[in-house]
Amino acid sequence: MHAKPVEQANDATTYYQLLSEWEGIVVKKAAVNNWPLHINLKKIAALSLRHWLNDVCVDCGGKGFKPLDLNPRVISDTPCPVCLASGVKPIQCDR
Repeated sequence: MHAKPVEQANDATTYYQLLSEWEGIVVKKAAVNNWPLHINLKKIAALSLRHWLNDVCVDCGGKGFKPLDLNPRVISDTPCPVCLASGVKPIQCDR
């Protein structure tokens, strides 16, 4: 896969080519690992690629701690409840 132009250089023109290649890989993985037939493989590929390209927690901005209510530029000592202080947004999909 050719992810470097998309991820590091902000070159969005290669995104659809990368997504197409990633969908092929996901289809092969699903066949090898006997994934259930009801799973939408294109959706899984799109969600996982989107998460890989941008995994920063939206709630805390990737810092792992909540900002203060009165001054959002300063972080508190309270761990972010969304990412559990990891700074990475959780993957959300069906069971």
